[in-house]
Amino acid sequence: MLAIISWITILLLWASAASALVSPIHFKYLSILGLAFPGFAVAVIGMLLVNLIFARRNAWIPLFGILGASFSLYSYCPINLPSPAPKGSLKILTYNTMGFAQYSDGTETATQREALLQYVDNCHPDIFCFQEGATVPDQVYTIDILNRTRKYLPYNDRSAIGGNILGCLSKYPIVGKDTLHCSDSNGAIVFRLLLGHQDTLHLVNCHLQSMGLSKKEREQYHDIVRSPYNSHVDEHSRLLISKISRATLQRSLQAESVAHYVEQHKGKNVIVCGDFNDTPISYAFHRLHSAGLTDAYGATANGIGRSFNRDAIFVRIDHLFCSEQWKPYSFKIDQSISASDHYPLVGYLKRVQP
Repeated sequence: MLAIISWITILLLWASAASALVSPIHFKYLSILGLAFPGFAVAVIGMLLVNLIFARRNAWIPLFGILGASFSLYSYCPINLPSPAPKGSLKILTYNTMGFAQYSDGTETATQREALLQYVDNCHPDIFCFQEGATVPDQVYTIDILNRTRKYLPYNDRSAIGGNILGCLSKYPIVGKDTLHCSDSNGAIVFRLLLGHQDTLHLVNCHLQSMGLSKKEREQYHDIVRSPYNSHVDEHSRLLISKISRATLQRSLQAESVAHYVEQHKGKNVIVCGDFNDTPISYAFHRLHSAGLTDAYGATANGIGRSFNRDAIFVRIDHLFCSEQWKPYSFKIDQSISASDHYPLVGYLKRVQP
């Protein structure tokens, strides 16, 4: 019986990992399996412990399952040796700022915004990409943000997508921009930065489709991920699953637009970053990776890297990818600042010869 249960958990884990390879355009509901990946992984590890205690001769079965999903497990929870950034590296910060703390209540807005800007000052990046800048009044943006950062980020540009604003503050001149995808308040903007003579960086700032979950729905989502085998959870979550599936479909279309741009600029200097609203076990993440880009966090960091800090949802949905012209170093999800509902992703990139 333990062997049968072990094989069932393994097949579910493998199916969950494989769901990232299939576009939601073709199988919309398959993406739900990817969200349940950590739950299935815990189940397989649990079966390994149970077999070691009660049926040691069957312990190879969950071990085989873990080995078969090792690439996905590493992508979800990487383990790397320390990688100090060499001299001359570019420091980049991507951060969903939640309207630069504009959504905070009452007097908390000014306090949280000051904490956020102080964090950016202390971080002192060469490039700062932000998402969800829409609610910041122009006067506040100009006085509180640009004046504060102009001494080390003299160039700036931003672009509206529906009710959202994606922006870039940079040490380097911003010489152009284009909209890659626009859907309601989500999409992607490419900013072109001049790093040197005839050396243009294509910097894609993304805010892909949000699930738009209420607090109660986020609690249901957490229950699904924590207990994917629980039929009671599934029975009371059909509308939630449908809502998540629709958002996943939109993200896949947006990710296709970004990946197509990357493939059109193969061999060029490209960085893609932002709030993807999707985990490493997702089609959107896989599509960018398959376009020839490196996941900077996965290549240098350790652990799951929780970047969404509300409720009990432990997921990494903020990412940075780079082309072969860059080698990433020391990326991390910085949990020292909580002025937004996201933690920032920060790290270093060093130019290399591809």
